[in-house]
Amino acid sequence: MDRRLTAVAAVHGAVALLHGVPHQAANVALAGWQQAVVAFTVLGPFVAAAYAQRRPRASGVAFVALMVVSVAFGVGHHWLLPGVDNVRNVSAPHHATFEATAVALAAVGAVGALAGYSRSAR
Repeated sequence: MDRRLTAVAAVHGAVALLHGVPHQAANVALAGWQQAVVAFTVLGPFVAAAYAQRRPRASGVAFVALMVVSVAFGVGHHWLLPGVDNVRNVSAPHHATFEATAVALAAVGAVGALAGYSRSAR
């Protein structure tokens, strides 16, 4: 288990849970496939971190891939694509929290990608 990757995975998971609060409050529902992507990109980094000691390069590459998918999915759905998940469409009482946690998810995902890359280079 790699402590740094585990810490990033934990922060990413916590921010994802926090982001779920305004999602629920603003009635921003995700399609089944979107829920699957979220679950995969939240749980997958823990699995990659668990294998980091035995398979550092493979786990680092997997961690990078999961974080990149998370960032691309989040940026796409929160800012680029039209829909209920776009921050511009979230109602005023929940808008600030929704957007702040969406930004935090993207930032943690970027940090996670760098941490995974660092691990894969060993």
